[in-house]
Amino acid sequence: MSQRTTLVAGAVAAAAWWFKKRQSDERRDRSSSIAYDDEDALFRAMKNDAVAAAAREPWMAGIIRHIIDARSFEDAVATVLVHKLAYETTNKQEMRRKFREALLAVSTTCRADAEAVVARDPAADGVLDVCMYYKGFSAIQGYRIAHRAWQSNERSFALWLQSRCSQQFGVDIHPAAVIGPAVIIDHATGVVIGETAVIGEGCTLLHGVTLGGSGKDHGDRHPKIGKHVLLGAGCSVLGNIRVGDRAKIGAGSIVLKPIPSGATAVGAPAKIIGRVVEENPAGRGWVDAGVSECVWSELTKHAGPTPRNTISYPSFKTLLAHSSVDEAAIGELFFELDGNLDGFITETEFRENFDHCSDRLCGALNECGLECSKKRTAIKRNVVGTMHKITPTEVSPTGRALESPE
Repeated sequence: MSQRTTLVAGAVAAAAWWFKKRQSDERRDRSSSIAYDDEDALFRAMKNDAVAAAAREPWMAGIIRHIIDARSFEDAVATVLVHKLAYETTNKQEMRRKFREALLAVSTTCRADAEAVVARDPAADGVLDVCMYYKGFSAIQGYRIAHRAWQSNERSFALWLQSRCSQQFGVDIHPAAVIGPAVIIDHATGVVIGETAVIGEGCTLLHGVTLGGSGKDHGDRHPKIGKHVLLGAGCSVLGNIRVGDRAKIGAGSIVLKPIPSGATAVGAPAKIIGRVVEENPAGRGWVDAGVSECVWSELTKHAGPTPRNTISYPSFKTLLAHSSVDEAAIGELFFELDGNLDGFITETEFRENFDHCSDRLCGALNECGLECSKKRTAIKRNVVGTMHKITPTEVSPTGRALESPE
């Protein structure tokens, strides 16, 4: 057999091996992802947009070719990340494989992130734009890969990926942080998320947001952000404190204390100024979001007489004084129950708002030994009964409010 024949045979064998390996990889991907479903509208829309863009701007065809050639949505995202993060000396094929496997493992979350940007960011013109050009989305997917590596004890890989995302995107997310699905980091530059931070589903973070520690603590030292929270540009939330669901933090605010669910807080240090009026403050149109105004710090001081059949904040704290709940949680419960934000809970407000926070209130009143229905009834009887026992607060000649005995 001649040398030429040997070379040809070797080339054919190599090509056959490569084709077989690609088929094997494809079968593995098909078995572990919904991406190969014929009804995969997200992937189909992205590929159609890529084909249209290449036809409209031929010189861009080489840049978006990897989207057109991708075998799944996750494969496309992985390939984009490889092109953005890899060094010249990096084994790009192995990196793409690791990225793709990680994204396939969190496929539902990855897709929710992309769909959230399209649905909630007015500037987003389709999932292709999100995947290719939105560095906030790329940074979150880089974090999700790093987080999975961190959980798999691949510490060096996770920290390297965190470092590369910080260098390339200007977003520093520790791989141990916990971030729920459908989270948007808009514009992204200057965002810092610490090691023990938690961000709930559907939140929106604008540029310059910091979720950091106080600098004095070790261990669990970073904020816990609830669901559908809006964190305005340049705001900082510091320490192991909670920001409740549907809260809004104004641009440039510095949050040092817990914020109740549904509250709007602004300033440095941040103070609650009212209650959000929209169902999802982190949803589309957050720039035009409204707020029902109040000065929460003044309401909780109880500077005036107590109307009949109501409970003021000091009285509410006294009612829960022997429970295990801390003062921040008591404040959040009162905020939710005080429907019109006048500083008093009426019987009507209590009955209307009780179901929204009854589980936490049940725990606060240590009614855990009763069944849920009996627990709720016992708490209603306790609170409403207390309202009827309180007489209106008298005002002293000096004008200082005197709390009636309970």
